Amino acid sequence: MTQAWNVFERGGPLMWPLLALALLAAILLIERTLFFLLLNRPSRLRANRQLATTLRTQPREAAELAAAKSPGLYGRVGLALSSEPKLTPSLASQVIDDARPAVERFMPTLSTIITAAPLLGILGTVLGIIQSFNVISTQQTRVDLNALAGGIAEALITTGAGLAIALLTVFPYNALRTQVDRSLSRIETLAESIAGTPD
Repeated sequence: MTQAWNVFERGGPLMWPLLALALLAAILLIERTLFFLLLNRPSRLRANRQLATTLRTQPREAAELAAAKSPGLYGRVGLALSSEPKLTPSLASQVIDDARPAVERFMPTLSTIITAAPLLGILGTVLGIIQSFNVISTQQTRVDLNALAGGIAEALITTGAGLAIALLTVFPYNALRTQVDRSLSRIETLAESIAGTPD
């Protein structure tokens, strides 16, 4: 732990915003993972398929009752769709758009972290190199190697930290992005199913 703190300190002041980005990314990834585990667990997917079948084959009143009993986001979308007296394509699109923020929540923030972390690391590299050149330029006769090494260490540590945060975030982000696309596709399937519901 002491060694890790020493490395952190040697990385310079930009290690603090990098740490904040790492903690934020971890919190958001955990939240989104739990959300999709609950939303797309097998029992919910079976309920969603049954709801789509009911919306497609049963009268509107029966479809609305089935949607009201279906748990989670898919059930709420089905209820919003089946409760419309006359569902037009524009109304169906509006219902889908209303559900989209819940599915895509925090995804832009994670994308920003993936982009910002390496940029902060590069900024740390620039500051570390500037510090090293300042050491060289201010010492006319003998260069203090410890001070010079401090600037180089700051440059390397912040770059490594920024890249590590981006890499550790991008892979789960892509997996979550797949879940977003699949979930929105299931919501669109519900909208298509209700279009064929008998009046």
